[in-house]
This record gives sequence, structure tokens and C-alpha cells, in this order.
Amino acid sequence: MNAEIIDTATAAFADTYAAGEPFKVRVVYNTTADSQLREERVWITPGYSTIADIPKALAGPRLFTPDDVRLHRIRPAQ
Repeated sequence: MNAEIIDTATAAFADTYAAGEPFKVRVVYNTTADSQLREERVWITPGYSTIADIPKALAGPRLFTPDDVRLHRIRPAQ
């Protein structure tokens, strides 16, 4: 499921990513241990991070791993 959402978002943000400027996305997700949906803003920095790195960014300092992240939606953040 994550791969499909990551692929869709990568295609949707291709022009933004190609511009080379950092941008923020809003991510809706839950984890394997908790079904509650959460929403976070994540910075994407071309040349440093990609859409595919979002599960790692969300897991970061928390008590779950990137493999535990279940993405539901990725959209532009305001």
C-alpha cells in the first residue's frame, strides 16, 4: 500500500521536486500498532530526501519503525 501512495505522490510532486527548492507535504498515516489516523507535515529537500523517505522521517524519534508506517494520503501542505 505504501508503494502505491509513494508512487502517486512522486508523480504528483515531480515538477515541484525538479524545481530544487525544499517543500512541505501533509501526510496522513497510522501505524501497525495503532489504527488512529495521524497527520504530520514533512519537509522534502531535493538532493537530500524524497517522497520515499517519508516513513523514515515519521518514525524518526518515535517508538515505531519505518516498516510500521501505513501511509493513507500525501498532499501539499499550506
